Amino acid sequence: MAIKNQKFGVLGVYLGALSANKLIGCAKSISLDATIEELETSCRASGGAKEFEPGDIDYTASAEGGMRVATGSDAASNITYENLLDMAMNRSLVTLTFGGSEPGDPRWTASAFITKVGLAASQGQQGTFNTSFRITGDLNKSLVPTP
Repeated sequence: MAIKNQKFGVLGVYLGALSANKLIGCAKSISLDATIEELETSCRASGGAKEFEPGDIDYTASAEGGMRVATGSDAASNITYENLLDMAMNRSLVTLTFGGSEPGDPRWTASAFITKVGLAASQGQQGTFNTSFRITGDLNKSLVPTP
Protein backbone atom coordinates (compact mmCIF):
# COMPACT_ATOMS: atom_id res chain seq x y z
CA MET A 1 0.00 0.00 0.00
CA ALA A 2 1.32 3.44 -0.89
CA ILE A 3 1.77 6.27 1.57
CA LYS A 4 0.13 9.54 0.57
CA ASN A 5 0.37 13.05 1.93
CA GLN A 6 -2.60 13.81 4.16
CA LYS A 7 -4.39 17.03 3.31
CA PHE A 8 -6.69 18.25 6.05
CA GLY A 9 -9.19 20.62 4.56
CA VAL A 10 -12.05 20.34 7.00
CA LEU A 11 -12.55 21.97 10.38
CA GLY A 12 -16.30 21.96 10.74
CA VAL A 13 -18.37 23.38 13.53
CA TYR A 14 -21.96 22.27 13.58
CA LEU A 15 -24.93 22.01 15.85
CA GLY A 16 -27.09 18.92 15.58
CA ALA A 17 -26.71 16.22 12.96
CA LEU A 18 -23.58 15.72 10.85
CA SER A 19 -25.70 16.43 7.76
CA ALA A 20 -25.99 20.04 9.01
CA ASN A 21 -22.19 20.45 9.03
CA LYS A 22 -21.13 24.09 8.58
CA LEU A 23 -17.47 24.79 7.83
CA ILE A 24 -15.50 27.65 9.33
CA GLY A 25 -15.39 29.78 6.19
CA CYS A 26 -12.04 31.05 4.88
CA ALA A 27 -9.99 29.11 7.44
CA LYS A 28 -6.39 29.13 6.20
CA SER A 29 -4.93 26.92 8.91
CA ILE A 30 -6.33 24.49 11.44
CA SER A 31 -4.83 22.48 14.30
CA LEU A 32 -5.80 19.68 16.65
CA ASP A 33 -3.65 19.05 19.73
CA ALA A 34 -3.64 16.15 22.18
CA THR A 35 -1.68 16.58 25.41
CA ILE A 36 -1.19 13.65 27.76
CA GLU A 37 -0.59 14.40 31.43
CA GLU A 38 2.70 13.03 32.75
CA LEU A 39 2.35 11.42 36.17
CA GLU A 40 5.67 11.04 37.95
CA THR A 41 6.01 7.64 39.60
CA SER A 42 9.64 7.95 40.72
CA CYS A 43 10.62 6.51 44.05
CA ARG A 44 13.78 5.52 45.87
CA ALA A 45 13.86 2.24 43.90
CA SER A 46 14.05 4.24 40.65
CA GLY A 47 17.79 4.57 41.16
CA GLY A 48 17.89 8.32 40.56
CA ALA A 49 16.09 8.15 37.20
CA LYS A 50 12.67 9.73 36.94
CA GLU A 51 9.81 7.45 35.96
CA PHE A 52 6.44 8.44 34.52
CA GLU A 53 3.07 7.00 33.57
CA PRO A 54 0.54 8.53 31.19
CA GLY A 55 -2.38 10.33 32.82
CA ASP A 56 -5.46 12.07 31.44
CA ILE A 57 -5.56 13.37 27.88
CA ASP A 58 -6.53 16.93 27.00
CA TYR A 59 -7.62 18.06 23.51
CA THR A 60 -7.74 21.50 21.92
CA ALA A 61 -8.32 22.72 18.37
CA SER A 62 -7.89 26.03 16.59
CA ALA A 63 -8.45 27.78 13.26
CA GLU A 64 -7.34 31.04 11.71
CA GLY A 65 -8.18 32.75 8.47
CA GLY A 66 -9.53 35.75 6.66
CA MET A 67 -12.54 37.73 7.87
CA ARG A 68 -15.35 37.53 5.31
CA VAL A 69 -19.07 38.07 5.34
CA ALA A 70 -21.14 35.13 4.04
CA THR A 71 -24.34 35.97 2.20
CA GLY A 72 -26.95 33.98 0.32
CA SER A 73 -26.34 30.24 0.10
CA ASP A 74 -22.83 30.71 1.55
CA ALA A 75 -24.38 31.99 4.78
CA ALA A 76 -26.25 28.70 5.15
CA SER A 77 -23.12 26.54 4.81
CA ASN A 78 -20.31 28.57 6.43
CA ILE A 79 -19.40 29.72 9.93
CA THR A 80 -17.85 33.20 9.83
CA TYR A 81 -15.80 35.18 12.33
CA GLU A 82 -19.04 36.90 13.35
CA ASN A 83 -20.72 33.55 14.08
CA LEU A 84 -17.68 32.41 16.08
CA LEU A 85 -17.77 35.53 18.24
CA ASP A 86 -21.53 35.09 18.78
CA MET A 87 -21.00 31.43 19.80
CA ALA A 88 -18.24 32.44 22.21
CA MET A 89 -20.35 35.19 23.80
CA ASN A 90 -23.26 32.73 24.16
CA ARG A 91 -20.90 30.09 25.60
CA SER A 92 -22.33 27.64 23.08
CA LEU A 93 -21.36 23.99 23.19
CA VAL A 94 -20.69 22.88 19.60
CA THR A 95 -19.76 19.72 17.78
CA LEU A 96 -16.38 20.06 16.13
CA THR A 97 -15.17 17.99 13.16
CA PHE A 98 -11.52 17.82 12.13
CA GLY A 99 -10.02 15.77 9.32
CA GLY A 100 -9.75 15.11 5.63
CA SER A 101 -12.47 15.37 3.05
CA GLU A 102 -11.57 12.54 0.66
CA PRO A 103 -13.25 9.11 0.93
CA GLY A 104 -11.32 6.96 3.42
CA ASP A 105 -9.66 9.95 5.14
CA PRO A 106 -9.78 9.97 8.95
CA ARG A 107 -12.13 12.42 10.62
CA TRP A 108 -12.46 13.17 14.34
CA THR A 109 -15.58 14.54 16.02
CA ALA A 110 -15.97 15.91 19.54
CA SER A 111 -18.02 18.23 21.69
CA ALA A 112 -16.28 21.56 22.34
CA PHE A 113 -16.67 25.18 23.35
CA ILE A 114 -14.85 28.27 22.15
CA THR A 115 -12.19 29.56 24.52
CA LYS A 116 -10.88 32.40 22.35
CA VAL A 117 -11.83 34.48 19.33
CA GLY A 118 -9.38 37.08 18.10
CA LEU A 119 -10.03 39.62 15.37
CA ALA A 120 -7.32 41.78 13.81
CA ALA A 121 -7.26 44.28 10.95
CA SER A 122 -5.05 46.93 9.40
CA GLN A 123 -6.49 49.90 7.60
CA GLY A 124 -7.25 49.04 3.99
CA GLN A 125 -6.47 45.32 4.45
CA GLN A 126 -8.62 42.23 4.89
CA GLY A 127 -9.02 41.39 8.56
CA THR A 128 -8.07 38.06 10.09
CA PHE A 129 -9.56 35.91 12.82
CA ASN A 130 -8.25 33.18 15.09
CA THR A 131 -10.24 30.95 17.38
CA SER A 132 -9.49 28.21 19.91
CA PHE A 133 -11.67 25.38 21.16
CA ARG A 134 -11.55 23.27 24.34
CA ILE A 135 -12.74 19.76 23.62
CA THR A 136 -14.82 18.15 26.34
CA GLY A 137 -14.65 14.36 26.56
CA ASP A 138 -13.30 11.98 23.96
CA LEU A 139 -12.54 12.33 20.27
CA ASN A 140 -14.55 9.97 18.08
CA LYS A 141 -12.75 8.74 14.96
CA SER A 142 -14.43 7.73 11.72
CA LEU A 143 -13.53 7.57 8.04
CA VAL A 144 -15.01 9.80 5.36
CA PRO A 145 -17.51 7.53 3.61
CA THR A 146 -17.28 6.61 -0.05
CA PRO A 147 -20.18 8.22 -1.93
